[in-house]
Parts: sequence; structure tokens; C-alpha cells
Amino acid sequence: MGMRRSFKPTNIVSNGAFASVTGWTGTDGTIAAANNECTLTLTGTGLYTRLSQGINMPIGKYYVSFEIYPKYANNTLFYTSTVAVNPVTLTLPTPNVWNKVSGVFDNTDISTGTYFMHKTNASYVIGDTIKFRKIMLINLTLLFGAGNEPTLAWCNNNFPAWFDGTLGGGSFGGIGGLK
Repeated sequence: MGMRRSFKPTNIVSNGAFASVTGWTGTDGTIAAANNECTLTLTGTGLYTRLSQGINMPIGKYYVSFEIYPKYANNTLFYTSTVAVNPVTLTLPTPNVWNKVSGVFDNTDISTGTYFMHKTNASYVIGDTIKFRKIMLINLTLLFGAGNEPTLAWCNNNFPAWFDGTLGGGSFGGIGGLK
């Protein structure tokens, strides 16, 4: 699998380490940042409780990765404004511990929003919290070229757990812990 040498891995999420909540919106909840974590405190228990950020995403394959600390083992999903009818189910996380969730998905139309969702329509009550941290989104098509995008297993094994901005310097094999 080849990588376009003129590109370096870029996390297109802004403030994915949550120095603050700038750039983020919570649905069915209020959000606060502390210790590089975002806490979403539920004000409702709808099906689409989520953390979101407006990101312009061209057509292509993407790698998404983040950590979630849920109270219950409900589905955790990722979707964009164009794949809302067919979200990517990432995992059924373990309650009350940090879980890394990740996926590779096809963005089939230009998107203007990203949604990191944990279903709260079962078990949760108003006032419960869900925590998020280390949110990362990488355009694999831009990085590797159409048809050359790596698998989820490759991404999980070769990209660092989290980075901000663009990794740089040298060849792909030596950048920021990438293999």
C-alpha cells in the first residue's frame, strides 16, 4: 500500500484533546471540558445524544478513533451529515471504563458535520454523564489515494492513539510513532 509522499497524516478534528469545548456542540446535553476530556451531561435521553463538530469532509474513506467512558453498554456510533441514515456502529463499549472505539467508513457525499454518538434512549436518565477524549479523524483517501486505503486493523496498529494537527518530518515509517 502506498502513501502519497506529498501528504502527511492530518487529524481534521479541531480541539480533539478538549483543552476547552470550543468548536463542539452537545445534543440532549450540556458539555464541559476538564483534564483533556469532554463530559456530556444529559438534559434529555433521546436516541441521538451526541457530541458534534462542523467539519467539511470531501468524498472518500476516513479513519475515526476516540475514547468514550459510558455509564451503560449501549451502541456507540459515528456518522456524518450525509450518512446519518447509515451510521457506522463502532462498538458496544464496556461501562464505567475508558473504551477506544474506531472505524473506517466511506463518506459518499460532501459532509459538513461529524457526530460522535452514544445511544441514551435505554438505561440513561437525565443527569447521567458520558465522557469523550482523544478524538481523531483522518482522510485515508487523501493520504493513500483512492483504492489504496488501509484496513481498520492497519489504522489501529499504525496510527498513534491520538495526535493534533498534522504529523510531519521524514518518511511515513518514522513519523510520530507510525510504523
